[in-house]
Amino acid sequence: MIGTFLLPSRVVPSMETTLQGTGEVGILQWLKEWFIAPKKPREGLGHPDLHPIDIEKLTQTLDLLGQAKELGQKGLPASDAKVLTGPEAGIVRSIERHRQGNVEWAVRRFAVLSESLSKLQVAQQVNQARQADQEFTRKASLRLADFEAQMKTTGEQARDHQQELERFRTENQLTRQSRHHTTARSFLTYALVAFFIVAEGVANAFMFSQGLDSGWLGGFFEAMICASINVLLAFVIGKFFVRQVFHRHWLRKVVGFAATVMGIVSIGFMALLITHYRDNLAIDSEGAAVAALKSLLAQPLAFADIFSVILCVLSVGFGVGALLDGLFSDDLYPGYGATSRRAESSRDAYNADLAEAREELAEIKEEALAEVEGALSRSQGVIASFANRIEDKRTTASRLETAMQDADHSLRALLSRFRTENEKHRCGVPVPPYFGGYSTLGPVSIPDFNAQISTDEEALSVMRTKVDTLIKETQGIRARIQASFSQQFDSLKTLDANFMSRGAP
Repeated sequence: MIGTFLLPSRVVPSMETTLQGTGEVGILQWLKEWFIAPKKPREGLGHPDLHPIDIEKLTQTLDLLGQAKELGQKGLPASDAKVLTGPEAGIVRSIERHRQGNVEWAVRRFAVLSESLSKLQVAQQVNQARQADQEFTRKASLRLADFEAQMKTTGEQARDHQQELERFRTENQLTRQSRHHTTARSFLTYALVAFFIVAEGVANAFMFSQGLDSGWLGGFFEAMICASINVLLAFVIGKFFVRQVFHRHWLRKVVGFAATVMGIVSIGFMALLITHYRDNLAIDSEGAAVAALKSLLAQPLAFADIFSVILCVLSVGFGVGALLDGLFSDDLYPGYGATSRRAESSRDAYNADLAEAREELAEIKEEALAEVEGALSRSQGVIASFANRIEDKRTTASRLETAMQDADHSLRALLSRFRTENEKHRCGVPVPPYFGGYSTLGPVSIPDFNAQISTDEEALSVMRTKVDTLIKETQGIRARIQASFSQQFDSLKTLDANFMSRGAP
């Protein structure tokens, strides 16, 4: 185990001593050498495991063998010497600097690890997990409160429209469901109207172009106008008037039959008018419209050629198709489709709000459960990281102890090299008695790392206790979140239940 020592003063000449007795040139030379001299990297002192003592290199750097030989040939140190020679003192200073670097590295490493440990806490994570059920209830209540006003509005509207639909059914003695079209089917209905207009316009364009100076383009323009009037008029009559035939009230039935007759007459009239207009275009394009009306009143079935007959038949066919398209564009009973669509649309809007509220409620619940799991997982991660940092501290202390022992061994090895070489060249002069022993390095102050590690282990034990308690409480927290979710979910009534609670039919 590493002891506690005091490091002796280093034998390093001061700048003041270096500069004494030198002139201006000497000072400048010293500064020049100091600036250009390569600096010893701090990593050499800061990371002993990466930069251990290299005995061979240090032997060469200090020129131990050369100095040992030179001193030995001079009979130095004297046989009665008791003080280390300069080279031996240099060895001691080098080893002591390396040891001090070891200690500084360990202190810095412990400081970094301690700072990292101070940031690893589980109290906040544990508290968040324990309060997850309360946080879920708070968030869910706030979110459902936001939905309440919106759902109240759509719910009241849906109930009113449903009651309107029920009254309509009762008043008109309807027991079947409405056969109104969906949005896609309605789009196809109006698309069919557009198709009739374009198809009739294209079919009649060539026939009209024969009597116009503007040719086919002019014929197409006028044909489209005539086709639009023919098709749209038939569609409107079929959609709004012929349907009255299916109404239960006799007066509206009369209106429906009259509209049917009017629709057929209008289709035939428009077909004949278009045909006579085409015939008169070939004779006089300037007065074709007036001449067409006169010829229609005088001889309605007098056609110029077979193409006129075809034109009349096409106009009648497209008109009848448009009338039927208008008739079947909605439920045959007048007003039933519109009333049902209003009820269905408002009911869908309410159900959409209801589904959105439930979906958000479920999302909040999943977030709460995930927060519990996440807090537990993060807490366990903190425990693992904390334990790893403590282990790093133990490793650091062990590495420092090894490095300090290595310094002692290196000192002995270097001194042994110097003294052996010195003894070889002393020419019989006895070695001083202190060559028989080894100098010991001075004490160096090392913090009590074991005390720090013990304190960290106590903190780790407290954290583990908190996390273990949380693990035992987790199931109960999940159960409370689920119970709160069920309570909030049940407060969202379905549309039918909402109707029943208000006494709706």
